[in-house]
Amino acid sequence: MKTLMSLVLLGSMTLLLPSCALTPEKIDLVYTPASNAVVVEGAAGTELNVVVNDVRARTDRVASKVNGYGQEMAAISLNQDVSKLVEDALELELRNRGFNVNGSGVQVVAEVYDFQNEFQSGFWSGTALASVRLNIKVRNASGVYTFSEMIVGQGRKEKIQLATGKNAQPALDEALRNAMKA
Repeated sequence: MKTLMSLVLLGSMTLLLPSCALTPEKIDLVYTPASNAVVVEGAAGTELNVVVNDVRARTDRVASKVNGYGQEMAAISLNQDVSKLVEDALELELRNRGFNVNGSGVQVVAEVYDFQNEFQSGFWSGTALASVRLNIKVRNASGVYTFSEMIVGQGRKEKIQLATGKNAQPALDEALRNAMKA
């Protein structure tokens, strides 16, 4: 009887443990705009068109669950499209600064090079480290690029116990906020 109970317990654990690390997860990010946006002088007369291209090498996920050995397991992806999320954030920040974002005029092009979270294991707890890297370019009505800069935002959540979407989400939210702030 004791052997049977041990087998049932072992079988139950075998079924429950991998379901967490091997089950793909989807999360929602919520962009919170800067509360201290200052209207740019002359912005009201400037029409903008925001275009975002996702050029990441790996677009199927924004993070991966990891096991106790740091090996990559199931994907953590977004319920939203990364390009649309970045586009909406850029448009909101530009509108808050007084620009007329209407799909014409000066073109603001953002290339998403990095939008990911990585988990780091520690002795007692881990850390979720997120990074958002965007190449922002501005092209005038003549088609000439007048501005180009790589923007980086980072975020982190400390003292986590599990490498899950619930722990990646706040780090990714912070990284996107910091990228928009930059």
